Amino acid sequence: MQYSSAEKGRYVKKPAPTGKTKSDDTASAVLAEWFVYVLLNAAGVAYTGIAKDVAARLEKHNAGTGAKFTRGRGPWRAVHREGPMPKGDALRRELTIKGDTAFKAGLKSSETLPVFHSDADGLPARGGADVLAIALET
Repeated sequence: MQYSSAEKGRYVKKPAPTGKTKSDDTASAVLAEWFVYVLLNAAGVAYTGIAKDVAARLEKHNAGTGAKFTRGRGPWRAVHREGPMPKGDALRRELTIKGDTAFKAGLKSSETLPVFHSDADGLPARGGADVLAIALET
């Protein structure tokens, strides 16, 4: 609650703000900017994380300035990406992938590697109903 001082030292409650400062389109665009990604190294170790810019984050992991887990275990390559989505959804999906050993095993084996399409930055991408279908199949 916000209060303002009024006459004679009394405090009165300010009225709640009305109207939105951002349009619905702008707000949803800001919310849906996170990606979930899975990286693999030459030893077959998988790392799952979230980022707004997966290509930049991959560079950080390979430079040794990313997550502590990835330091000294590179080079890393992106094998899976989902999004864009709101941050909360990305965090939940990251936890789901981290716990799904069958999904990660499928990413590691070339025989069962899902077919991905690349987008503008050349990273593998998959999203929407396809991701849900993969999660339900395993």
